[in-house]
Amino acid sequence: MKTLQQIRDEVAREYEFETWVDMSKYAPLRFSDEVSRRYATEVAKATLERAAENAKINASKVSGAVRIKSWALGHGIKLTPSRESILETPIELL
Repeated sequence: MKTLQQIRDEVAREYEFETWVDMSKYAPLRFSDEVSRRYATEVAKATLERAAENAKINASKVSGAVRIKSWALGHGIKLTPSRESILETPIELL
């Protein structure tokens, strides 16, 4: 995942500046919305990825087995991610 500084420099290069510092001398607020949007996207991706890695699975019995490729569903077991385990994942600032 990209850090805030990497995103800043990426935006600066897209507007033909060498770095964010160079660009901020000329238009410090003009590109902050774009940087903020990209950073929020990166943080969300990193947090969701981490939540998926740490998610716990709840298994529950369902009536009537279903014929499907999944062993669990074929044996009448419903697998669902634990909402609590996902929500407990801290937001990862980059």
